[in-house]
Amino acid sequence: MINIRQIYFKEEQKEKLSPLFVPYDNSHSNEPEWVEYGVILKSYKDGFYKSSDYTGVFSWRFEDKTKISSETFIEFIEQNPGYDVYFINPFHIVGLQYDNVWKQGDNSHPGLMKLAQEIFNNIGYKIDLTKIITRQEDMLFSNYWVGNQKFWKKYIQFTEPVYEYVKNLPEGKFKKRIYRDAKYFYKVTNIPFLMERMFNTLLCIDSDIKYKACMLNYNEDDYFKIKYVGDILDKYLPFINKKSGLVFIGKIHSLLPEFVKNIFKNIFDIPGKNSNIQNE
Repeated sequence: MINIRQIYFKEEQKEKLSPLFVPYDNSHSNEPEWVEYGVILKSYKDGFYKSSDYTGVFSWRFEDKTKISSETFIEFIEQNPGYDVYFINPFHIVGLQYDNVWKQGDNSHPGLMKLAQEIFNNIGYKIDLTKIITRQEDMLFSNYWVGNQKFWKKYIQFTEPVYEYVKNLPEGKFKKRIYRDAKYFYKVTNIPFLMERMFNTLLCIDSDIKYKACMLNYNEDDYFKIKYVGDILDKYLPFINKKSGLVFIGKIHSLLPEFVKNIFKNIFDIPGKNSNIQNE
């Protein structure tokens, strides 16, 4: 059984909520700067994470961002039993040129990696964030994950010390760096972008967690760019900006006749839309 809270904070967002999820009104949060993580932590404290075999906390934009239905994602979980956590990355194209979620975050939010590393050092986490390696196919920098109780306990044990440390920081330059405007499309601090990248960091340091990434929102053009063209650019054309090159070649690939695409599929063994990635 799967139980997912779906956050909204404005009345007009209700029409975007899935009938399969549990609506969660976060409009009166006393910690709005923590955004989704605040609800995730509360969902642990109030026992929601034990309400079903697998639970999660999603934003109201789940279907808009992932381009798949809530039914499809739930079916994916049900058809692939035996994992501790399942997730889907709505922004796989954004992460094409990165092998590290913190490097990606640093590009979008300058200084994020250094900020996170300082926090880790200060709370005693001996983790070098420059050495966190995430594959392009299973990178995640959002909170679209659904986990069992084992995963929830590990996740909260890993993330809550960061929450407590940041909350109890004295006023000063370091706190201002954390709480400054992250230059997002709505006003928000660096906190949510820091907490979103804790997920992949945990997967990288804890090999006991068994995970499965849903790639139902990938299409063959995306996979072609991610899995093969990127490697070719790195090896033979390193002077070309990788992201620009991938987008350009991806557009060409999308215009190719089907018989030519099939040749690429047979040569490179490119999977179709029902592919997924796991840590086995």
